[in-house]
Amino acid sequence: MVKRVLMIAYHFPPLHGSSGMQRTLRFARYLPDHGWEPIILAPSPRAYQQIDSGQLADIPQQVRIHRAFALDTARHLKVMGRYPRVLALPDRWVQYLQDGI
Repeated sequence: MVKRVLMIAYHFPPLHGSSGMQRTLRFARYLPDHGWEPIILAPSPRAYQQIDSGQLADIPQQVRIHRAFALDTARHLKVMGRYPRVLALPDRWVQYLQDGI
């Protein structure tokens, strides 16, 4: 019987330039060797300021990835270079609250 583990990670490919991403990616990569099926919940790539598709090839095919709607308030909701602070509470990625999480 395969055990499943849900991994919730902001830092996951195609994010560019994060050591946290490497930890999550390697963990998900080696879990199947030990009888675990990793399921990754990560934000939509539009949330990342920089992306690099190169590491997508490092994700094994058996790893399921679910992408959640995500916007970066500082980049996506600003008008004339500014955004109301209330749109970024408790953080810049507050849109996840709309999904009922």
